[in-house]
Amino acid sequence: MHLIIAGRGALAQAIVTACQDLSISYALFDATATPVPESVAVHCSKTGTILPDVLRFCEERSIPLIQASTGMQLPGKVNTVVVDAPNLALPIVRLFGWVKGMHQGFESIGGFQEADVAESHQESKTSVPGTASTFADAVGVKKEKIRSIRAPALQQQLGVSTEHLNRHGYHWITWRFPDLEVEVRTRVHGLRPYALGAIHVARNLLATPNAFEKRVYSVIAVS
Repeated sequence: MHLIIAGRGALAQAIVTACQDLSISYALFDATATPVPESVAVHCSKTGTILPDVLRFCEERSIPLIQASTGMQLPGKVNTVVVDAPNLALPIVRLFGWVKGMHQGFESIGGFQEADVAESHQESKTSVPGTASTFADAVGVKKEKIRSIRAPALQQQLGVSTEHLNRHGYHWITWRFPDLEVEVRTRVHGLRPYALGAIHVARNLLATPNAFEKRVYSVIAVS
């Protein structure tokens, strides 16, 4: 397997480090590069300005593409296998459907009062993360009702270690009944889980290449 990493940010570096640790062949994206057998490209640039070039490169060479940046718009028709994966923390991706099913079950129980979604990320993150928005959609909470925590002192009280204050993603989904609460918590430290998710999806794409048509797939379909 050979990964083509299209990006220069923190996630790109995390994928590079994971490839080095696991002895996986990789290269940074270069539109003039000679194709390498069993390649998979991973787009993880923050702005997405290179996405059209990366997609064109992959289409011309029949290379599968993992689109791993948040908020990107893919064309309706593509000429290669594309996986839209704005979240590559795969256990959490699989949790989305479970949370939605649990919410529907809880709503049918007498006494159900409300659901609540809270998230904590590094202080530099100013936007509401896509993971929190997806959880909120699953439990019927409006995006503006998501509670975002950015104060380091409060984050430490909630269990974030000093080591991970600068790169973490915590989420709490809570269902409330009279005198009873059910809470699900997820904790992600650093970017290695996302890098390993990219590698897992790439391996799945190469393991059964004939199973995928030239179209856009959700990450859950390939994980």
